[in-house]
Amino acid sequence: MNKSPRCYSLRQLSPFAGTVQVISNSYCRALSVDGNNWQIQASCETHQQEWNISPQEYIPRRYVLYGNWSHDKGFSSLPLDPMLDVPSLEHVESSLIQHMNALHSRTPFD
Repeated sequence: MNKSPRCYSLRQLSPFAGTVQVISNSYCRALSVDGNNWQIQASCETHQQEWNISPQEYIPRRYVLYGNWSHDKGFSSLPLDPMLDVPSLEHVESSLIQHMNALHSRTPFD
């Protein structure tokens, strides 16, 4: 099941101008201010046993910088903290990056 990611724009508030284009799914998202260069972010959490937190407590997920993508250069990954629980590269490629070629040309999104 390879469902297409959600695409939308976020208006930047003062002191910034313009919009940020977002392509997202439940595990990762891509952000761009120019529609050509995209920052790939992955949703993750830290390993709870390392911090002695009981499993019953709710630990929110957060986004970390996973890599960059552009139509000309493709995807380049960045080193990640080994303490983070991030989706595998195969999952990010199949759920987001493979859609980037078709979606980036539709910017700006609604």
